[in-house]
Amino acid sequence: MRTFVTCDLEARGPITISVNADGLSPDAFLRVELLDYAERPLPGFSGDRAAIIRQSGLRVPVAWGRGPTANPPAGPFKIKVTIDGALRGSANVYALYVGS
Repeated sequence: MRTFVTCDLEARGPITISVNADGLSPDAFLRVELLDYAERPLPGFSGDRAAIIRQSGLRVPVAWGRGPTANPPAGPFKIKVTIDGALRGSANVYALYVGS
């Protein structure tokens, strides 16, 4: 597994996240989670409820069970991306895009 965590981010309402990645497949996928400022998982956006991305491309939307928007708590939060799966070595992440 390879993982990275963003620096602190802040939002003034719902956000969308998309990813620029290649080499993804059912055996090489991204797990995208939201964390609080102390890097604790946010309920509804982490663990069993993390977003799973198996499609390569530019600006591939990240969607949780509730849909493509997330409403992070007031104050700083972080995004954690884990490259996982049996063929994870073939996957690359080039950018994350966060929009309002």
